[in-house]
Amino acid sequence: MGLFRKPSASQQKEDPIITALRNLGSANDKLRDTSIKTVLGVGQTIIPTLIDIINSTQVDNEWQETQNYIDQLDYSLRSGINDLLYDLNSSNTERLKNAEKRLKKLPPDGRMMIESLAELKKAREMSTTQRITAINLLSSIGIPYANIPQVIQSLINAFTGKNYDVSNSAKDTLIKMGNTSVPYLIQLLKIQDTALKTKIIAVLESIDIKSKEAVPYLAAALSDNSRDIRNKILTLLGKMGELAAESIPSIFNMQHFDENLAQVESTLGKISKNNINLLLNGLTHANSSVRTVTAEVLETIGRTAAPALPVLYRLLSDNDPKVKIACVKAISSIGADLDGVLYLLGTLSENDSNIYKYASAALAALGKTVIPPLIERLAYDSPIVRRNAAFTLEKFGENALEAMPALEKALNDNDNGVVSNAILAIGSIGSAARPIAPKLLNIWKQRGNVNALTALCKMHEPTVIDILLRNMFYAPHADTSSDIRGKLKEFIGYSLLSEEIIDWAIKASTYDHKYHGYSHDPGYITLEPSNDAIRSLCNIKSNVTSNILHIVAQKKDVSVHMSNGCGGEWSESVNFQEQRNIALSELQARGNPPYKMEWYISQQGNLSRQIQDELNNENERRYRRLLQGAMNSVRESEGEKWKFFDELVKDFKTPEVMRLLVSDLSKYKMIPMGDLNHFEWLLVQVGESIGSAEAKTIMYPLQGLWPQLYSSVIKMIQERIRA
Repeated sequence: MGLFRKPSASQQKEDPIITALRNLGSANDKLRDTSIKTVLGVGQTIIPTLIDIINSTQVDNEWQETQNYIDQLDYSLRSGINDLLYDLNSSNTERLKNAEKRLKKLPPDGRMMIESLAELKKAREMSTTQRITAINLLSSIGIPYANIPQVIQSLINAFTGKNYDVSNSAKDTLIKMGNTSVPYLIQLLKIQDTALKTKIIAVLESIDIKSKEAVPYLAAALSDNSRDIRNKILTLLGKMGELAAESIPSIFNMQHFDENLAQVESTLGKISKNNINLLLNGLTHANSSVRTVTAEVLETIGRTAAPALPVLYRLLSDNDPKVKIACVKAISSIGADLDGVLYLLGTLSENDSNIYKYASAALAALGKTVIPPLIERLAYDSPIVRRNAAFTLEKFGENALEAMPALEKALNDNDNGVVSNAILAIGSIGSAARPIAPKLLNIWKQRGNVNALTALCKMHEPTVIDILLRNMFYAPHADTSSDIRGKLKEFIGYSLLSEEIIDWAIKASTYDHKYHGYSHDPGYITLEPSNDAIRSLCNIKSNVTSNILHIVAQKKDVSVHMSNGCGGEWSESVNFQEQRNIALSELQARGNPPYKMEWYISQQGNLSRQIQDELNNENERRYRRLLQGAMNSVRESEGEKWKFFDELVKDFKTPEVMRLLVSDLSKYKMIPMGDLNHFEWLLVQVGESIGSAEAKTIMYPLQGLWPQLYSSVIKMIQERIRA
């Protein structure tokens, strides 16, 4: 069976080359290796013979026919035959003997059939090995130009055949041949067999295609009914980059364009960066999805897509909202020119934020030239236009100063959206808008418009500091809004507020709701962090901290809702009398200074040296307090240590803190996984701050005690520092 059968004894002595070719399928590795060397010695003249071996499918066909027959038998008989065939070819002596015993028990006809099948199976295995070896030899020998068509055709036949092992070997060789095999493979994309086409594409995906000749074939395959096939073809075109630009019209005209939108956009973005003119056809396509995707691609290209601007402007009046959104985003990314002003101003009548916010950004990028028409639109009949005009003016910041009279008038508008946007636009002008501050304060008091506070902060109006602090202390909560923190920090550099004073004031205004960590834990209320913050404020002798202590002295008790997760609910009172007493006592020690709003403002525009020194001293005192607390808890109160460690690592990432962590960890031989992870996290935080070299030195004792933790921490520190 197969090529180069062994000759009978009556035949003359066989040619050694023929013997070597036959032994390419031998199961004996040594014999096969010797045969390979013999064949290699012949050189390129052996290639036609190797092609014949690769194309030889007679044994495969016989085996396939036999398998088809066996597959039609009932399960028990089919299973018995396959098991017996497997055992008869086994290298396991015991299994082989057992199979031979079972074979002898069969009737003569059955035994003859199994013996024939076993012989056929063995012949098929030899044929498979022979064909795979022949395929591998082609790569080693080197293929002359004249033989390339026949070689590739034989490899494609093997690859598309039903012998799995031969197919894989042929696939690997086709991939190694790279662009040489591409012209032959792409022609197979015309076939209708989806499974076979998928196999061909799998080979093409592994080749970096450099030939423009492949593009028409790939473009034609975009008409395939399979969404998966189309996605794969689009991916191949994308990998080709600019070489595949001529496929853009075919992509636009895909019959199932809407089913492959994500991959279409990705591919167009890769192949069209220097082919804007080809993309322009997509903007005028009848399919709105094509227009949308084209605009989205132009957005990613950015400034070099400027030739598309005239068409994009016209599409701002498209009937499809998705097209309009994509176009205004593209214009904003590319950068509008003055020809687009009227088109962009026209979008201010849109109520869709996805449209007007990008139009606003594009208009603002054009500079002060567009401010006069925006001022005009603040007086339009449409509240949407007035609202969006004010929204756009905010983007100009202090350059919108000339719009101040119109914006001030807009504060009386009967549309709340217009008022809110006008407030933000005034705030963006900054301190130059301070004359309007009383009106904004009035809006805050009468309507509670939060935008008024935001605007006043941007204008650095000191009254807002008073409002924000009082709101915080008059309604204490476990989670004070980060929004208030952000607003107060607007004043750093324009007042006597510093980041530390703001953080202490926020902490002083709150209470903490902590948990033990067990199931159905209702938690507990603690004032310890809040008390510490008030003491820190007491240590800073300044007018601004005196003002804050006045507010602390008026802090009201609150009732906190508690529950245990099992239906139990109750209220718990939080009494701030101790904090009020601390504040009153400190104010008395300071001579009972009055509360004055002007004391929030620094004449010099920054903190005085004396106050900064006091802040530094207070930070040092707090650091030493926490460090001592951590040391004491390590010795006496194991459960309390995380509180001190977490606070230390949050604000003080020093070598001293790392030494304390290492010292504590070194005393354990076993530790719960949660605690070990906690140590790891803390060590990484500190190590990133002090540097990997110093961290390694301090952590050296852990190398022997906790080697895995040591390696993990050092690796994470180095990765973070590199990032």
